[in-house]
Amino acid sequence: MSIDPRPDGAAPVEPPPSSTEVIRKALVAAAGGRTVDVSALPLETPGDRALAELVLELLRFAVTVDSAVQMFLLALEVGPALNTMQMRGFGRMVQNRVPDCLAGKEGAFDQLAASLERDRRFLIDLNEAYREAIPAGSSSRRSAGAGRSSRRCRGPTSSRSSSTRSSSASSPRASA
Repeated sequence: MSIDPRPDGAAPVEPPPSSTEVIRKALVAAAGGRTVDVSALPLETPGDRALAELVLELLRFAVTVDSAVQMFLLALEVGPALNTMQMRGFGRMVQNRVPDCLAGKEGAFDQLAASLERDRRFLIDLNEAYREAIPAGSSSRRSAGAGRSSRRCRGPTSSRSSSTRSSSASSPRASA
């Protein structure tokens, strides 16, 4: 016969979850699209709270960047046409992989890292292409304008009378 130190009918007392487990569950909830209030989490120290806030913010950032990159590509109609279900999944690559990483699934971290690297590379390449396109576009615009006559088009203001132009030149806005 074994002796049970608990009072009659008392349920076994489980130790509280570790801070790591609390943060892990919060990350899974956040990756699932739920709002997580760090101040409501049963964390042991202020350092644990700061860690949870930092990691949750990094997760939000990564999910936002991933979704934005995918939506940008879809708006440009780059790649194959996608149906609604594919579009939803396509914009959630990072969001879907975080729970797998936290559960310790084989290869999940490598897949998450590859998704983040693709997003990072896309943003860098987009910035470089934009930076290179401005001088090329300006040069093209200048060379296209060189063949035109020296008379410039004034756009919508060219239909104004000369008295209107001279009075606008003395206005405070024109001198600013």
